Amino acid sequence: MNQFEQIQQSFFDHIQKKYNLDSIPHGMECTINTDPEKIQFGDINSNAAMILAKIQKQNPRAIAQ
Repeated sequence: MNQFEQIQQSFFDHIQKKYNLDSIPHGMECTINTDPEKIQFGDINSNAAMILAKIQKQNPRAIAQ
């Protein structure tokens, strides 16, 4: 397992524990940002807040914080 895979696994483990999920929701991903035009979004991106917002019925910005 490389370093990115370790980070991704730790992130998904945290999401599962924090939101009491049996598994990672379908479509949730974690990617490395390689687009220089989107550098303001950071080095690693995830759509977790958007997917969890639907499940938890909360604002995605609140989840992302």
